[in-house]
Amino acid sequence: MQCLVLSDELAIDLPPVTLTWEKKEDPIKKKVEGSNSIFLDLPIYLDKSRNSFIGFWKFPVSKEGSEQNWYQRGVAIFLSKTY
Repeated sequence: MQCLVLSDELAIDLPPVTLTWEKKEDPIKKKVEGSNSIFLDLPIYLDKSRNSFIGFWKFPVSKEGSEQNWYQRGVAIFLSKTY
C-alpha cells in the first residue's frame, strides 16, 4: 500500500485516487500491522482557497514524524487545482 509522506514542497500533485464512503460502524484500523503507515483524518477541500470544506477522509500516511507534524504543516487534500 502506498502512503503519503511528508515533503518540504509547498504543494505536490497526488496520483488520481478514488474516494469511497464507508459505513461508520465499519471501523478502519488506525495502524496497519506490519506496515510503515498509519491512517490520519485529513481535511478535503474543493479547491486551494479552503472555502468549501468537503469532509475528512482517512489517508495512509508515513509513520516518520508524528501525527502532530502533519497537522502543524496544515496538510490538506484539494479536489481541484483552481481557485
